[in-house]
Amino acid sequence: MKKIIVLIFILFVGGASAYYFSSSSDTLPLTLYGNVDQRQVHLAFIDSERVKDVYVQEGDKVSSGQLLAKQETRRLEDQIRIQEEKLKSSRIQLQKMLNGSRPEEIKKAEAELEIAVAQQVLAQKDFDRIRKLWTQSKGQAVSRQILDEAEQSLNSAKSKVKGAENSLALAVKGPRAEDIDQQRAVVGSNENELQLLSNKLKDAELRSPSDSTVTRRLLEPGDMANSQKTAFSLTVNDPLWVRAFINEVEMSKVALGDKAEIITDAYPDNPIIGSVSFISSAPEFTPKSVETEDLRTSLVYEIRFSVKGNHPELKLGMPVTVRFLSVHQ
Repeated sequence: MKKIIVLIFILFVGGASAYYFSSSSDTLPLTLYGNVDQRQVHLAFIDSERVKDVYVQEGDKVSSGQLLAKQETRRLEDQIRIQEEKLKSSRIQLQKMLNGSRPEEIKKAEAELEIAVAQQVLAQKDFDRIRKLWTQSKGQAVSRQILDEAEQSLNSAKSKVKGAENSLALAVKGPRAEDIDQQRAVVGSNENELQLLSNKLKDAELRSPSDSTVTRRLLEPGDMANSQKTAFSLTVNDPLWVRAFINEVEMSKVALGDKAEIITDAYPDNPIIGSVSFISSAPEFTPKSVETEDLRTSLVYEIRFSVKGNHPELKLGMPVTVRFLSVHQ
């Protein structure tokens, strides 16, 4: 009888223990393992030129738009001054064409026409007199050469009159529309060239694209910089997230927006709160850098946790433990 009682007691204790641990395992928080991930930016100058000044050191916190480094700009500034003078000259020429002829120029053209007409009248009288003498004397009083020279002088005087008339007409009408359009194109080309040089002057200054931390400084004053050579590597401070992986069974227990504690080995008693911001729809094999309790050949899904605020204790690539505050059944 005693043996039966002991056996019943052992079975009761074992069943109670199994029930307790099985029920408690269902209430244990879901735990994942991952790494801190941050966006990195590799900055380089656009044009090839010597570095003049570098204003930040590795580890410095920089804000969006802050000047990090600057190239030599002496030759570029000389080119800008030359181009500004070319643009000024082309604009003056265009304005001159738009204004048309000045009244003094028109009066000058009129006076030149009057002189040409007077010379034509005089040449006409000389020719008529010489031709009359030549006709009456039948070539005895004047020679044929003198008559031809008089006729040539008359024709020349007529041509001068026609030229003076055309000059007056041009002075009254002003420049042709095609010439004005061509000069406008010259002005536009000079403006574009000046804008290009101004943009190059701006590109000679390397500025931070966002609030970041300088992780690497790769150029020093005196170095030659170009678009193929990285000047700085920056780590973006915000957004900051943790990348982890979850298997298919556990994925049904989480949803976007779920809160979780992010725990680091350095600060195990100071968890950081994050929320699920991304769940991948495509499975993959567990990366070797991720520690989980499942086999590494198991298919898992990438999941990301967004972390708000400034947390300098979270370093790029740092391994972390993610413990959900609650799960969906």
